[in-house]
Amino acid sequence: MSNYDTDTWYPAFPLTSANNTLRITEDPAGAPVTIDVVLDATNIAAGLAAPYNKARGRYYNHRDASFHTAGHRGLLYTIKELLNVGTTAGLGTRTASGAILNSYEVFAIDPTGSTGVLDGGLRIQATGLAPPATPFEITYTGGATTMDGRWFGQLDAAPVADPLSVTAALLENIDSPGVMHNRWIPYGIDGLVVASRKRPIPFKLARYSSERISDSEGTVWAKNQRLRLFEYLWLASAHLYANRGEDADFAAQAGLATGDANNVFERVWDSLTDGDEVLIVHDNTAGLQVDANSYEVLKFAGSAPDWGGLHSVLRDAGDYSRVAFTCFVSESNYNH
Repeated sequence: MSNYDTDTWYPAFPLTSANNTLRITEDPAGAPVTIDVVLDATNIAAGLAAPYNKARGRYYNHRDASFHTAGHRGLLYTIKELLNVGTTAGLGTRTASGAILNSYEVFAIDPTGSTGVLDGGLRIQATGLAPPATPFEITYTGGATTMDGRWFGQLDAAPVADPLSVTAALLENIDSPGVMHNRWIPYGIDGLVVASRKRPIPFKLARYSSERISDSEGTVWAKNQRLRLFEYLWLASAHLYANRGEDADFAAQAGLATGDANNVFERVWDSLTDGDEVLIVHDNTAGLQVDANSYEVLKFAGSAPDWGGLHSVLRDAGDYSRVAFTCFVSESNYNH
């Protein structure tokens, strides 16, 4: 049996004109400077051109620059890029004054509230261009920010201004209380779950014109493709179903802060059964990268996309479950 570790799944999700803006305010208690990150190619300031504003469309919640350019755009990579473009007035996401106070980075952390889900949370970190870092905040209410706060590990879609934390004299951080939406880390009865199966299966589809093999003519599709069968056992209910983390008992059982409904397999299932390509980083949760040595791009290969076809309850007391499903491997650098 292979020596697996815990996987990270990245389902695809859409950005539209209704949810494509993130506002950061630097120095909110002093002379505020607003920075709007707008993921919309049609909303570019006069006289400026891309890449300072990025296109809407399908995104994944990673920060990998190389995989971003391969067609699976990373939301966190894009936001980080747009926050840090240029050092002169007027570039893309900056205000008319061109004031630039911080540079930004993003990291995977253990959430401050959902501490059982190691590496499941997000830190947005500011480093001062003129140290120390200037305090900053993200406010999801009032219409300035239209992105869902849960994408960044918030417990609500529209929370009030994020609280800051400080880890060093020159740094300011926003640390998420919950896990990141649209990024799934399996979690079960004893904590993080390791797949019991990730079996590769050769796949070939053929059609022949006669039952007489000796003189039949055939057409072969997908001659060199592979399938992969996944199985995860003893998954906690709040890591399977949307909104189960709203219940205090289910949340506590799953190592979550009450109200944290972000880390659920349902979003992987939704993306797969909608026909999207889903990313998996095998055996690694520590970063927000699509690890070049252990990633795959997958598409659903099931015959029936209903929930009952891949889910079964293992124990009603505590509500633990099994999920098992098969995917086509569209792209891979994983040799197990």
